[in-house]
Amino acid sequence: MSAYQFFPGSALSDFGGGQGYFGAQGLWMRPDLVSGCNLKVPGSRAARAANGWFNTACFQPVDTSSEVRFGNMPRNVDTVRMDHMNNWDFAISKRNEITESVYLQFTAEFFNAFNHVRFGAPGEQLGTPNFGIVTSQVNPPRAIQFGLRVGF
Repeated sequence: MSAYQFFPGSALSDFGGGQGYFGAQGLWMRPDLVSGCNLKVPGSRAARAANGWFNTACFQPVDTSSEVRFGNMPRNVDTVRMDHMNNWDFAISKRNEITESVYLQFTAEFFNAFNHVRFGAPGEQLGTPNFGIVTSQVNPPRAIQFGLRVGF
């Protein structure tokens, strides 16, 4: 008995299209991009992360009732990309000579010094409630580290 009897597919599933076992739209199917639709959403980064990183109305599921095909969305869309990285690390140190052979060094290190958040990737599964919504942060918050070293 072949696998096609358990998971009936199509020509797309034979070439990695994802129909068959993963359902009608498949796991790697691209949706249709509505022509002339503006993908950009106005507002601050925080507002866009909470309400929609991009215009989700610009994406439509592929209609496979008449023909089996891939969606027309390009592989990379600039507006749908993750948030940019804005990370500043800073360190300062002071070395004091106690004697000719002994010194004391104080160091302060600041990681993500300005505490800029970097939002994670928006939800990318068309038809789910989190499609286009950012639900994570991918960088750690500000961290400060102090060090005191005696050298001899």
